[in-house]
Amino acid sequence: MLENFFKPPDPLAFTERMVEHSFSVPNISTAELETLIAQKAPIVLFDVRQQEEYDTSHIQGAIHLDPRISKDDFIAVHKKKCQEKHLVFYCSVGHRSSEMIAKLDECRKQTEASACSNLKGGIFRWYNEGRPVVTGNGVTDAIHEYNALWAMMIKKRKP
Repeated sequence: MLENFFKPPDPLAFTERMVEHSFSVPNISTAELETLIAQKAPIVLFDVRQQEEYDTSHIQGAIHLDPRISKDDFIAVHKKKCQEKHLVFYCSVGHRSSEMIAKLDECRKQTEASACSNLKGGIFRWYNEGRPVVTGNGVTDAIHEYNALWAMMIKKRKP
């Protein structure tokens, strides 16, 4: 019992709750996303991190999306691939991707997407649960930590 008292809280779970309270966007769990991918469901996965983060590793099939993209540019570049698809956005923990969904809210109709969700816990939750991440060269155990504070939310894999 005392070991639970002294055990530090899960900083990623705390951050997930903060993101959910800050943004009223639909969320999808890592397990739900994994199921959609396995079923080859009609989804489009967007990675809303900086290019360096994406290059270090990302979820297979994810399209890098510059966090500064405008609504008009998003529609011009991605409209055709979004039609009748479930759009799933992720970042490190879900904050930047939730911001992106809020920013692009009206774009869902314009792109004719069927749904739009934030990956709860982002790539950090995906990675911490042992799911694969890739680079252009294949599967990797690397993950971009974003910064020292956020690195505390990552459970490093042993090589």
